Amino acid sequence: MAHKSYQSILPTHNKLLQKRWDQQRYDTHQKKLRSASSMVDSSAPRAYPHIQMKLKKQQVQEERLAVIERDNRTLLEKMSHIMRSRGRTDNGNDYEHRSLNKEKREREQLRVSSENKGILTRLQAVRPLYDRKKWEDDFLSHEEHLQLITAFPLENWPTERRTRRKSYPIYKLKEAPPRELPPLKKEEVKKKPNAAATAPAPLSKEKKAIKKVNGGKNDAGKGAKKEASSTAASNGEKSKKKSETEKKDQNATDGKVEEKVVRKVSSEGETTKEEAKTEETTTATTTTLSSKEAGTEEEEQKEKEKEEEKEQEKERAAEDKSLQKSENKKEDEVEAKDEGSSKEKPEPLSDVDADVESLKASVSETDSGKVVATLKSKTYDHRRSVASRYKELHGNELSEVLKSAFDGAVRDAVVAAVRTRAQVNAWALQEAMKGSGTDEKAVMEILYSLSNREMDDVKAAYNQMYEKDLAEQLKCETSGHFESLLMDLCKNDRNESDDVDEELAQKDAKELLEASEGRWGTDEGVFIRIIANRSRKQLQATFDEYEKVAEKTILATLEGETSGDLYLGLRTTVLLVQDPAKHWCTRIKENLEKGADGRNFIIRIVLATDESKLGALRGKYEELYSRSLADAVRDEVTGELGDMLASLVNL
Repeated sequence: MAHKSYQSILPTHNKLLQKRWDQQRYDTHQKKLRSASSMVDSSAPRAYPHIQMKLKKQQVQEERLAVIERDNRTLLEKMSHIMRSRGRTDNGNDYEHRSLNKEKREREQLRVSSENKGILTRLQAVRPLYDRKKWEDDFLSHEEHLQLITAFPLENWPTERRTRRKSYPIYKLKEAPPRELPPLKKEEVKKKPNAAATAPAPLSKEKKAIKKVNGGKNDAGKGAKKEASSTAASNGEKSKKKSETEKKDQNATDGKVEEKVVRKVSSEGETTKEEAKTEETTTATTTTLSSKEAGTEEEEQKEKEKEEEKEQEKERAAEDKSLQKSENKKEDEVEAKDEGSSKEKPEPLSDVDADVESLKASVSETDSGKVVATLKSKTYDHRRSVASRYKELHGNELSEVLKSAFDGAVRDAVVAAVRTRAQVNAWALQEAMKGSGTDEKAVMEILYSLSNREMDDVKAAYNQMYEKDLAEQLKCETSGHFESLLMDLCKNDRNESDDVDEELAQKDAKELLEASEGRWGTDEGVFIRIIANRSRKQLQATFDEYEKVAEKTILATLEGETSGDLYLGLRTTVLLVQDPAKHWCTRIKENLEKGADGRNFIIRIVLATDESKLGALRGKYEELYSRSLADAVRDEVTGELGDMLASLVNL
């Protein structure tokens, strides 16, 4: 309390002084506390400048800002171009309705029709496994043999043979003319009763014996007569036994015996006069035969047999003479051939005709290996001669026949092998533009590597193969400055002279520098105009001058001033101008490593490049990669395709 006096802890004589002394000590203590230092340093660490600055982050931000600034300049330039001109958009409303997937549907329809055509061609080329004519001949031969060995005549059989599924009518063959039975011997005639003559059993057995005829051409008549005479003798003995048991029928001795016997003698390949006669039925009616009449009949029968034997001998002699003549004629022909008669000796097939026949047989067998073996060692001129000769002989394009017969990468290779180089380049352009995306690099490589004449050929081939204009198709697949570059290349007005104009090279180098470094933004039109219209040697001189003026290469300028498809196209052009062999070897190696995705590029390079240029590529590839181009193709592309491409590379 304030009114109370200070109460010291210890007894004191003067409380006022004691209070002052205690307060002084307390203040001293507080001062010491405030001035005391800690044993542990808990202050903030030292700040280093290189950590606070973050130079890498600033560099990334500056690069990003530079990209944004360049894009803004490009956008601003486009906007200014639109404001200065009419722009790229037509605001008219007179457009016709256009389907967004029309091109896709057309390509799909072409693919389906091509596959259907291939299926139809293969179906038409298939050969049957079974021969209906051979079956019918076998059936007729079977019926003929059946007629020879049957016990009863076929006309007594039912008209149809019942089978499990279907009824087949019996084919009636040509029948040989009937022959009369030989007369019975005297003893058999005397012992044979008249009643037994009317019994049907002997007649059926005579028919059975008559049907068993020898199949030989010359012995058919003799065998039939001997069998008939032996059968008649056995029938006489049986009739004698019947007459002893049937004595009640002896009054029928004056009866008549009517017999109808039809003898059918036929054999395979028999072409005698007897086949032309019609069926005759002989009816022999005998009441009583005397021994004298039987003897005269036997003599007449023997005379007839002798006459028939003479006729057969004459026929055999005539056949032997004809055979001898034919053999003599063949021997004369062989002798004439051996003597080297050039008129009768057929001319041997040429290499082109032999390859045409080999390809025809291989296509019918759908044997791709034989097709590859035929084409892999042939030059371009020889393959074109084979294709022309095939169309001349068979009326079809060989490329279309091969396209419908095979599939896969082997089909693309063999079809390209028989096409012209312009057609191969047209096919490669179509493959590069096919599908959802476009291979701009492949398109640029093909178009820039063509001369003016080759460009005309490629455009004509593309129009013929796909019924489209190449320039219009390129417009549909590309846009912007890259489209302008391709359109300039398609105009066919590029200078192809080998002369170099130094003044023009210096002028073009200055224009390129002003279009890139000397202005705000980039004038891509200057690059397109100069690169698309100057010759390769002139461009090389221009690039050399540009490097002197700008103190950097043209590739570095393109990388900094252009982007996208235009940069890809201009860079490809520069590489093809500076060292085309190195560029192609690099591209070959890249596509070989891609596997199946790079097969079209390898096929085009091998089959659309001149043999002399392929030789230069072989040497450059071996120089760069220390291995031959043929070995690289054979190792990376397996099977028949690799064997074919490697062989064509070495031509």
